[in-house]
Amino acid sequence: MSNLLTNINLTDVETCYKAFRGDIVRQMRIESSGFGFEIEVTAKVAKLKCAIYEAPISYYGRTYEEGKKITGWDGVAAAYYILRFNLFCSLKQSYYRRPRFAGRLFRPVAPGSARSIASMN
Repeated sequence: MSNLLTNINLTDVETCYKAFRGDIVRQMRIESSGFGFEIEVTAKVAKLKCAIYEAPISYYGRTYEEGKKITGWDGVAAAYYILRFNLFCSLKQSYYRRPRFAGRLFRPVAPGSARSIASMN
């Protein structure tokens, strides 16, 4: 559902590994915590239409006995956050000030471009 509403193709939006340019995240209005954080920042970065790249990571899921704390209610909360931050939160509401890059407003990167968020100057 997140991929459908953001128009980006991520394997798992909830992996908790995220890296952003500082000027993007410093201007972002972050409202949620816990499992909602990943969905919120992904939706708000997608509103900028900047390049987003997924890098492979190694992940070994924990069992409930090992301390996994996620339940079915976390899935319900995730659906709520996906709808809230993609459909009911505008670009203007997402940022204190729209991020600027190199003294000018950010211009979206064309799909397939070799530049990434981290490498834009």
